[in-house]
Amino acid sequence: MRPAERYGSIVSMSELWICREQKAGRPFRIKAAGVEVRTIEELCFFLYQSRELLDDSVMGEELLTWLAEELKLPRLAATLTEERKQGKNALWCACFLLKESGMYAGEELTEIEALCLAMENKDEFELGKLRADRLLKTKQYLRSIREYERLTVLWESRSCSRKLMGNVWHNLGVAYGKLFLFERAAECFAKAYELNQSDESFAAWQAASEVAGKLPGGKA
Repeated sequence: MRPAERYGSIVSMSELWICREQKAGRPFRIKAAGVEVRTIEELCFFLYQSRELLDDSVMGEELLTWLAEELKLPRLAATLTEERKQGKNALWCACFLLKESGMYAGEELTEIEALCLAMENKDEFELGKLRADRLLKTKQYLRSIREYERLTVLWESRSCSRKLMGNVWHNLGVAYGKLFLFERAAECFAKAYELNQSDESFAAWQAASEVAGKLPGGKA
């Protein structure tokens, strides 16, 4: 039985799956991203684009209730609930939903399945760095700064390499630099170099320090 037949009025048109009369009266708000979705297509698009950032705040009880009550997909919600009970993480559940929606296939699903495997055995620190790096890459600088700074605190109670922590400080410096906060960026690059002894971090430290020294209130 195909996903459409199991879960509701999703119909196939060639290779394109669309949702018929399945627009929620009450949108699901994804607080961490500040967006709202009203259809399974919008939800799946967000999940795919934000796959490295997914956690229980997105794939939690609130979403499952919304799927069952607003999109009238109770069996899909029940299956996802069972997946969570069996210990599947948010990314695995998102991958399952993407498959069942019929909107993603081939290389796209292979990519997200590979990401699931890559993230499966990572600890909280490594997952946090992946999220922060994704935020930085997508130019969400303030959110990336919050995540990187959370990692600098988390590191104090964790055992991870100096090089990895140096890379966290380096990327934190990049985020501050993108916001033109060069003095703070220079401090981060200095800390990064202290930990990772990277030529890249040293060069960034020099460059940020030079720019900061030319700004009002900066140190020459």
